[in-house]
Amino acid sequence: NGSMVATKYYNVNNFAKETDKTFVFDQPTLATVWTIPHLLNKFPSVTVVNDANEIVYAQTLYQSLDQVRINFAIPLKGKAYLN
Repeated sequence: NGSMVATKYYNVNNFAKETDKTFVFDQPTLATVWTIPHLLNKFPSVTVVNDANEIVYAQTLYQSLDQVRINFAIPLKGKAYLN
């Protein structure tokens, strides 16, 4: 019935779950399109920062479970954080 008895011993295992996958993409040169192959096998959330570490908003296109394309109105360099 799922009840535990005070006079018995039980072996309880805590199986660690897989942690979420992440990927950091570095774009060192100015570009209006960043194509990011990431091999995360999912459609990750994407946060982009410029070279001054300021969050930038852009068009994000999921080309597959393993590739994202980000389009900017002006050329930028910086990082994309995927998770």
